[in-house]
Amino acid sequence: MENNTLDNLKTEFKAVYHAYRSSYSDNNKVHESIRYLLDAPGKWIRPMLCLITTKALGGVIDDALPSALSIELIHTYSLVHDDLPCMDDDNYRRGRKTIHAEFDEATAVLAGDALLTDSFGLLSNQNNGLTADRKLRQISMLAKAVGGSGMVAGQSLDMEYSSNQKFTMEILETIHKSKTGKLIGACFGIAGITAGLNELDCQELYSAGVSIGLSFQILDDLLDNSPSTGKTSGKDAQSQKLTYLSIMSREEAKQRATASTEEALKIISNHTSNFEVRNFLLNLLERKS
Repeated sequence: MENNTLDNLKTEFKAVYHAYRSSYSDNNKVHESIRYLLDAPGKWIRPMLCLITTKALGGVIDDALPSALSIELIHTYSLVHDDLPCMDDDNYRRGRKTIHAEFDEATAVLAGDALLTDSFGLLSNQNNGLTADRKLRQISMLAKAVGGSGMVAGQSLDMEYSSNQKFTMEILETIHKSKTGKLIGACFGIAGITAGLNELDCQELYSAGVSIGLSFQILDDLLDNSPSTGKTSGKDAQSQKLTYLSIMSREEAKQRATASTEEALKIISNHTSNFEVRNFLLNLLERKS
C-alpha cells in the first residue's frame, strides 16, 4: 500500500473521530471520562481494516466512516471493561491510567455502557449513501460479533479458564476467535456490506477477518513482555491468562499466526486483487507494539 493512501484514510478517520469526541461535551464525570478515553493514542487498526477493505472492494470511503467509527467505539468500550478489577484488573492501557484507575469503577462501567450503546446509534443514524437494508445488515453483523455469542462470550470463557490448566487448543482458539476475532471479522464483513456485496460474500469476508483476529491475538501473546504495548508488561503471564505460549513455543506460535493470516488472505483474494489489504495485514504481523 502507498503510505500516502493509508495516511489519507487515517486523516479522514481522525477528523470524524475527533468530531465525534466533541459530542461528549456535558459537564459530568462520564462525559469527562469518555473524552479522556478518546484522547488516548490508539492504533486504530480495526477502523483502518474496515476502511482499507471497503476501498479494496470498490466501496465509498464516506459510506464506511460511520461503521469504522462505531467499531472503534466498541473496541474502546471492550478495553474499558476488560481492564476492570473484576475482569483483567489492569491500571494501565495505551500508556495511560485506565478509567477505573483515573476516575472510579462505576464511571468506567458507565463509560463503557455509553460507548457500546452510542456505537449502534451511530450505525442506525448514519447519513450517507447506504440503503436502510445495508445499515440493518451492518447492525445485525456487529451485534452478533460483540454480543453473547461473540466478544462477550469470549471474555467469559477467558475468565473461566484463566489459572485453569484443563484447557485444549480448541478451547484457546474458541476464546480468541470470539474475544478478538469476531470484531475483526466484522471489520471485513461490514466493509463488504458497505461495498454492496451479497450476504454469502460478506460472510466469507467475516470468516477471513476471524482468522486475522486469531493471528492478531497470537502476536499480542508474543508481545506480552514488551513495554511498548501500552499495557502492564508481562501482565498476561502474571495473571496466568491462557496464551498460545502456554502450549507452544514462540516459533510455533509465529508459524500458527502466519498460517492463519495466509488462510484469510486466500479468502480475501477471491473478492479483490487489490494488494492494499494484503500489505496492511502482513505489516501487522511485523508490528512491535
